[in-house]
Amino acid sequence: MFTPLSRVATSMLIAASLFATEVTAETDVYGPVMTGVPTKFHYHRSGWVLLGSNQSGNLYYNCPTGHAVVSGGFRTRAVSGNSSDGFHVIHSYPTSNRQWHLRLRNKDDIARDVLIHIVCAR
Repeated sequence: MFTPLSRVATSMLIAASLFATEVTAETDVYGPVMTGVPTKFHYHRSGWVLLGSNQSGNLYYNCPTGHAVVSGGFRTRAVSGNSSDGFHVIHSYPTSNRQWHLRLRNKDDIARDVLIHIVCAR
């Protein structure tokens, strides 16, 4: 069972295709479980990034220096309420010890927003 120790704000950088936007995310820090060695897990969430209709996009999200990426994922929403399911994940994996890579294809006839989630450990 994890016990929250603190909550802090951090600034992260997200890049989608050819542009980057600075966003703020909340971080939950957790204490040791059974090993006696403190392991801290940090949850980071990017801001929304727009992926146009019938376009592919690469998004990258980095853990802070000194942290390793444990997992990653995303959330998406249609910009104008379109409920089509033509949105496809091409890749979702760590590209290094600190970075998560997400490659998506929007096959919808309308733009979609994408939000990246990552968990980092230290």
